[in-house]
Amino acid sequence: MSMSPPGDKGQRYEISCFGYPFAGQQCIVAWSEYRTDAEAAMKIFRTCPGATSVTIRDRWKATPEWPDHKFIMYCGILR
Repeated sequence: MSMSPPGDKGQRYEISCFGYPFAGQQCIVAWSEYRTDAEAAMKIFRTCPGATSVTIRDRWKATPEWPDHKFIMYCGILR
């Protein structure tokens, strides 16, 4: 059983994007309580102009099938 950290409601999955909204930078763009919502947000952010990758990080480290507790989706042209 996994217990959520106090004060972390709704912020289990952290979605970050490289190249959006700032070129050449990795920025956290959203948080989600549920994995399905994080994956839906990932699909939206990968269409943003300048985005080269979008990452979901399980902040509670409870997603063992993701290496390093992260799921990365590359999009566009990597520079």
